[in-house]
Amino acid sequence: MFQLSTACVDIPTGQNNGSDENGRTSRNGSLNVYIVEEHHEVLQYWFREAEKGRIPKHGNTLVHIDGHGDMATPWYVNGFPFFRYPKGPTEVSKMMQTNDVFIMGAVMAGLIRRVVWVWPWWDRESHGDMYKVDHLSVGWTSVKNPNDVGQSYLAFCCCVFNVTSNETECTYTPSDDSFPDGLPLPTGECRVKKTVILEEIREDRVFARLRSGKWFSESESVILDIDEDFYGCTYAVQPLIFTGIQLDTIQEIDRLVGELFCPKSAHAETAVDKLIMTVINMFRNTSYCHTHDSEIDKKQICNNEMRISLAETFMVSNLSTRANEQLLCVNGNTMTSRLIKRLLIIFSNLKIKQLRSLQNVGFCLTTTPRSYQAISRSVFQTCHGANTPKSSSVSIHKPTWDEISRKTKLLRQHLQLMGEGPGNPAVVTVCRSIRDGYTPRYFSGKIESDIISSVKSVFKNSVINYDRELLGGKRGWAARHKVSFL
Repeated sequence: MFQLSTACVDIPTGQNNGSDENGRTSRNGSLNVYIVEEHHEVLQYWFREAEKGRIPKHGNTLVHIDGHGDMATPWYVNGFPFFRYPKGPTEVSKMMQTNDVFIMGAVMAGLIRRVVWVWPWWDRESHGDMYKVDHLSVGWTSVKNPNDVGQSYLAFCCCVFNVTSNETECTYTPSDDSFPDGLPLPTGECRVKKTVILEEIREDRVFARLRSGKWFSESESVILDIDEDFYGCTYAVQPLIFTGIQLDTIQEIDRLVGELFCPKSAHAETAVDKLIMTVINMFRNTSYCHTHDSEIDKKQICNNEMRISLAETFMVSNLSTRANEQLLCVNGNTMTSRLIKRLLIIFSNLKIKQLRSLQNVGFCLTTTPRSYQAISRSVFQTCHGANTPKSSSVSIHKPTWDEISRKTKLLRQHLQLMGEGPGNPAVVTVCRSIRDGYTPRYFSGKIESDIISSVKSVFKNSVINYDRELLGGKRGWAARHKVSFL
């Protein structure tokens, strides 16, 4: 048995509801609810609950309420727990690769044996059946290295047996990420080590199965996992495009801030975002340079050159402090000054509405620093997420306020039936999916509030825990700064 250290498992300091400062339960029978930013961050809490004996270390059922299946196979890396329960936080960190491989990682560890994916009706065009069952087998294979003749590497593979068609298809995860859906593999070449039952069901078909009382057995240990993008999925980059900022301009801004800033935590990430917000305000406020230099003629037009000079002085001054030096990738060289100057020139050429849209979208890391960096490197950029109108691998759906309320009502009914019979969860995880740009940001506050209130209304013993590495903190990304975007 290992102890999960705070280096791997960051215990929140949010609502207490019966937990101490380290998130430990102070009363018997409580239900821990963990709020995380990216979905693979739930692994640290699942294994923590298993270590505390709240869920078994093997054979759990996952009820996965999500706009996406998240059933991709991980990459093999040295130190990855090879089809066994992880021995410690270092091995858990090797499993925290991306937001779509965490479930299969848990399956490979033996933690999960059955997955029930509840998918939203708005994604019905991506699904052939309202309910189906597949048997998945995961294992490993040896793959020839195309870049090194005569050499091979170990890769994880997955085989899907479709009960309806009675056919099996296998794929493997190549060493690079150029094939996110994997590459085909002959069935006999995947050396199977673990199996899992995958049920996919549309949300409006869940009620009848839960009401039957036979969907779950009394002996099943259930992990309830909810992604806020179940309510909808949008382009976080849309505000930038809508105001006319070209994609190549966005990419250049991304390159500059990515070379400038290397925050190592959510707190540092927010600090950089706040700094850039202040700088952008200098370019939004045409009177700024008149009030910050007594020698400037009050009647003189505040031109770009003045604003660039003042903004550059402000940034250099703030980044020269010992605390803020840690935000930079490289300290105290001429390249840093050049990058700052280039960034400010771009800001100076943007229109007011474009500057507002930049503040709205903000600046953040592409993935949490907790992600295994050899697979998913954290890079600072505009917080536009992973998808654009020209490049998207997911279905897009923009919900309305009323639709969110209706969906929440249905969710509450499902939770009520789970609480009354077999299927009562032993732990709950909620994923925000703001960083990757999936969850509609303009409704994120309502969505999360609806989910939490539903869980608390059904499970009176709920203990709400906010992860300390949440993007934008407990209040969320949209409420991170008091900045007017109008």
